[in-house]
Amino acid sequence: MLFHRWNGRLFILTAFAMSLDGLYLTWARGSAANLVGAIGISLNAVLIALCATMTWRYARLRQLDRHRQWALRTYLLVNGVWFFRVMLMAWILLNGGPVGMSHGNGPVDLLLAFADSLLPLAVLDLYLRSQKSRRSPQKVVMAIVLGLLTLLMGVGIFGAFKALWSPLL
Repeated sequence: MLFHRWNGRLFILTAFAMSLDGLYLTWARGSAANLVGAIGISLNAVLIALCATMTWRYARLRQLDRHRQWALRTYLLVNGVWFFRVMLMAWILLNGGPVGMSHGNGPVDLLLAFADSLLPLAVLDLYLRSQKSRRSPQKVVMAIVLGLLTLLMGVGIFGAFKALWSPLL
């Protein structure tokens, strides 16, 4: 229990630092490709801070179910960059190239600016709802959706490895 508490505190502190760093890199250093990308990164940073705050709040109140839900949200948001890379590479592999992409200004680029944060949150929300449901079909559908998304993520990880990481090895 002690490890969980200190590890959680470190995670929340790191999440806040990452969100502030993302805002700094985006707005002070101009690292985003365009304004829509900057807004997407900023949304992710603000959501990280909000969810980390709620995670801490519910832990302090000893409302462990809510604490778990907010911790999961925080975890997914902190991994927004990972989701962006995986979604990007899955899209490129499945379409045989960067269809709908144009140096951060194509429709797919603009969609990914927000999907890297909002899509994982939406899937988590559906998962949490299906977990509470007493209806078996809802649980089965959610299991199928998670299975398909896992396969899609595998495609994206393979693409990221081949295009982004293996050339550096």
